[in-house]
Amino acid sequence: MEGVVAGIHQQPSGISISVLVQQMTFHTLELQHTKHTLLTPDRPLMTNGRGQPDAHIVMPISPTRLFIVVREKRIIEQIAGTKNNKLIACVKSRLAEQAQRFVYGEACSQLRFVETRRGNKVPSTLFG
Repeated sequence: MEGVVAGIHQQPSGISISVLVQQMTFHTLELQHTKHTLLTPDRPLMTNGRGQPDAHIVMPISPTRLFIVVREKRIIEQIAGTKNNKLIACVKSRLAEQAQRFVYGEACSQLRFVETRRGNKVPSTLFG
């Protein structure tokens, strides 16, 4: 079991994930005046990996706010430069698709959106 835990905390290069995250910058982004609000699923993290220069982690922390961790400043500028409605649509769709069982939203009006997407795309994780 120790080998499995060590594998979770180490990149193939041997660099600790905690060291990589400490080298990143943390931001919040308020998404106001939008048609819809964010969802919170049972798998709320979106990431493209940790080692690349464009590495980022995105997670909704309220119906209108994202927590964003980036490695390079240009990535947060790119995300923040996206129109709020487009950003919410992208985040909502991805999060609903990777949800396994639960998706929480502010309004029942998003139920059909969730039902047509939930579980369509399972993110790759160590435990499936």
